[in-house]
Amino acid sequence: MKLTLTILTSVLLTLPAALRASDWPMWRFDSQRSGATAQALPRELKLVWSRDLGKPDPAFDYHFRLCADQSYEPVAANGVLFVPSNVGDSVTAYDLASGAVTWSFVAEGPVRFAPVVANDRVWFVSDDGFLYCVDAATGALRWKTRGAPEDRANYRMFVNDRLCSHWPARGGPVLQGDTIFFGCGLWPSEGVFALAVDANSGAVKWRNANISQIADGLEEHGKMADLGLPPHGYFAWLGDKLAMPSGRAIAAFLDPRTGKLDAYNSFYGKGSQTPRGAWAVGGNADYWCQGGSMYGTTAAALEKLPAGPLTVEDFAKLCGQTTKWVEELIA
Repeated sequence: MKLTLTILTSVLLTLPAALRASDWPMWRFDSQRSGATAQALPRELKLVWSRDLGKPDPAFDYHFRLCADQSYEPVAANGVLFVPSNVGDSVTAYDLASGAVTWSFVAEGPVRFAPVVANDRVWFVSDDGFLYCVDAATGALRWKTRGAPEDRANYRMFVNDRLCSHWPARGGPVLQGDTIFFGCGLWPSEGVFALAVDANSGAVKWRNANISQIADGLEEHGKMADLGLPPHGYFAWLGDKLAMPSGRAIAAFLDPRTGKLDAYNSFYGKGSQTPRGAWAVGGNADYWCQGGSMYGTTAAALEKLPAGPLTVEDFAKLCGQTTKWVEELIA
């Protein structure tokens, strides 16, 4: 569910009771960011209520591979719509039936990524550098966990005209089992971090700082060079690994149990066939997409792909999905 209007930005359409009970708990529905649900919309839709949330204020508004928060990205559960705001620095809960505000929680920086909702809790990250957990019914704070290590002072700086953390959290959270994964930091030279946090207590399970410098990770003009990977975009669970987008760089993969980074190499080039990074990844257990290119989660999955061009219809059959699912995935 993606709202792209900037003036009329929150719209509810009449749905049958069975549909209204269905949840959309994460950005693009699930931890794989598949964008696929078994629910179907009715043929006729009718506007019930609307809210003017104001024009979004994205962190990057000049490149589609970086502009992760160009629109409001709500999630829904139990008859409530949870809407993040990079303008109001908040998450607001709306009653789906009436549009009434149930609660609003204001962080200390823009909330640029869709929340995650499950088990009567809502998790989200902010440019203030924290992962928050609030009560889904009341918005009361349960806990918050800082992304940067505790031995680093909580420095502040101006970020997009706000006084925010020196390590803003722009690795969009994903929930898998009892663990929330997210990331923070902008500049590898000053430390960037990927984290796994206990979804119940907020305790840090692991924090990977090695993504700040990866030896021979960038291939440019035929030469290898070191690079860092600041988390930028929605984390995803693909196959049995954690995928971490890094803006224009190809996503990195980490062991979800330890945080250890898989062997990494980002490819550079100006040709249309060159793999490209972006702020979003998505797929299923076998295949994933980023920046318009398709990849396999395992060597065996890659071997199933035929040589040469592959039509959307044939790829959908290979994945056991509909053509619409593939079209949404690669959009």
